[in-house]
Parts: sequence; C-alpha cells; structure tokens
Amino acid sequence: MTSGAGISAMLNTYTPYCAKNFRPLIFQAFTHNMALKHIFGETPAIKMLDFLIDHLGYDYSKTEIAEHAGIGWTTINRHWRILEEWNLVIPTRKIGRAMLYKLNEESQIVAQLLKFDEVASVYMSERTSEQELRVTAAMHEPVPAAAHSVA
Repeated sequence: MTSGAGISAMLNTYTPYCAKNFRPLIFQAFTHNMALKHIFGETPAIKMLDFLIDHLGYDYSKTEIAEHAGIGWTTINRHWRILEEWNLVIPTRKIGRAMLYKLNEESQIVAQLLKFDEVASVYMSERTSEQELRVTAAMHEPVPAAAHSVA
C-alpha cells in the first residue's frame, strides 16, 4: 500500500494544475481502507487496530506498530494493555528482545471488526466514486458567459 505522503508527492509532481484542486478526492480513493479511523477518529487504539487490520496475518513489534500507526512509544504502551485484555492482539514470536504481535483472527470481536471494516471500506469507496463522478461532471459543464467578463 502506498503511503499518504508518497501519494501526495506523486500528485504534486505529476498532476496538472486543474487536477490538483481535486487531490482530496483522489487521495481518499487511495486510502479508503482506513475506514475505522475515518468513522471513529484517530485515537491511538483505533490507529493501532487500523494498521493491524490493513496488515492482517503479519506480525510486528510494538515499535513497528507505533511507527506505522503514527503514534509514540509511550502512547502505545499506555493503550496496548487494553488490546491484550480484550484478546484483540496476540504474541506470535520473539526476535531478540522484541516480542512480535498480530491481530487475533480467532477472536469473535476481531471477526466482527473485520466484517465492519470491509463493509465500511466498500461504502467509503462507493461514496468516493460518486463524488469523483460529480466532480468530473462539474468539470465538463460550460462556464457561464458572466464568469468570463473582467470587472
């Protein structure tokens, strides 16, 4: 998956001026998998869950999760205990001193979160497509003659 910063840089470099006005819509299309954050906000727990959902089946250290979720080490340690208590994450293996974790796919709560994220992602994608169609249609509408006059 391409990062948001990478997409933004790509759009700045390769899109003509008129298309830059519609960058938010294009950006949403690339990032529609962030449904949890979009709906529930960017709390640390949501950021961690969203990252783990987007990388389902892979295990990461808490440091890697913090880095990729965009939260600090202190913050992840404050909120991690809740994820463990609710059995949302499980340890998978240890590499050196680092314990690796992944989303607990056997948890009924995680199963429901995955279903919700899938439905919400489809909804967001459809909504983004509808917005893009409206923007495209608006771009092709003729400009009224009064808009061309200079005062």
